[in-house]
Amino acid sequence: MVLIRFMSIQEIEKYLAGEVLGNDTPWKVISKSTSEGFCFFPAEPAPESRLHYISGVVDFSVVAEFEVIGPIMLMKGTGRYRDPESDAPKTLYEAFFKPPKMMEVEEYSIRGYSKSTLRLLRMGTVVFGQDHEWHLIWGENKSDL
Repeated sequence: MVLIRFMSIQEIEKYLAGEVLGNDTPWKVISKSTSEGFCFFPAEPAPESRLHYISGVVDFSVVAEFEVIGPIMLMKGTGRYRDPESDAPKTLYEAFFKPPKMMEVEEYSIRGYSKSTLRLLRMGTVVFGQDHEWHLIWGENKSDL
């Protein structure tokens, strides 16, 4: 199984250093999500298609693609994210005072992972282009961060 994680530079550095990463955040309490801990997306649809609804919610300094290689307790669930298709404000009032429309997105979560459970396949960075769109640039190898 291949999973995608959007993460901070600090998190990928800890993973690359061989640390065991842990996170017990109960997202259902904070955001009505069914996930707990670290959240990962399935490889499909492509991570590039997710950039519009994770923007402003998830740190996407680094995008990592992992393969599950060891025993790990993956929990399948849903996360709640902004629905970019239906929440575009029509008036200035809506832009400032109307809460965004949300959608549920399939994701997997785990409370901990390391190099012994997830193997890094590739990683990339997200840039905002001159075309005013988000783009994902995959590195050639793990040192291209």
